[in-house]
Amino acid sequence: MKCSSSTNSNVSRTEKLPLIYLKASGIRHRLHGAGNAGRPLTQVKTGENRNRLHGTGNAGRPLLQDEQSGIRNRLGGASKGQIWSTDFVVSILIMLAVLVPAFMLWNNIHIESTEQRLLYSATRSAFSITDTMMSTPGIPIEWNNTSVMSVGFASENNILDEYKINEFNKTNYQKLKNIFGYDFYFELKDANGTIYLTKGVAPPDTATVIPVKRRGLYTDRIVTLSFFIWY
Repeated sequence: MKCSSSTNSNVSRTEKLPLIYLKASGIRHRLHGAGNAGRPLTQVKTGENRNRLHGTGNAGRPLLQDEQSGIRNRLGGASKGQIWSTDFVVSILIMLAVLVPAFMLWNNIHIESTEQRLLYSATRSAFSITDTMMSTPGIPIEWNNTSVMSVGFASENNILDEYKINEFNKTNYQKLKNIFGYDFYFELKDANGTIYLTKGVAPPDTATVIPVKRRGLYTDRIVTLSFFIWY
């Protein structure tokens, strides 16, 4: 009976409390009420906010640390890409710096070698042509301006046949050029400067010229045969 009276007495006191006091107690209970693991609600919410800010990331690391590591990784990857691009450009420039001069040197050597071969071939031809003129009758032996296949003026060694000199003068330039293989200029004059014959085309200033001079007899006079091939 005493317990019943006590309980009823407590209830009566609670019922007699003012309404404002009850509401205030309810608010305090909600603000400081038990949360997870018996902690106050405000403490639980504060802990959740900290967990969101500093929450666990990969391999148990805090989330902010993971984000900072990701930023560093992205920056590090960009730096490595830039370094690789710079190294590639530098390598290309070094390779060009080596290859371009080497190519130019090779090209110059090739050009010089080609010019030397042309000069050597033309020089051999010029001496061979004048040897044939001064020491053979030509082909055929009794050739004329239409039948000539090889130009030779000699009735005897270094003695020039007047008839063949005249036939040579009548022969078409293009035909003679085909026989000699080059453009040419021919001159026959004596020691006094008397010119007996000129034939061919004088070389331009820019041409490479191979001159050959031979001496012989023509109409019992000592003459100089000057023969130039050019290209």
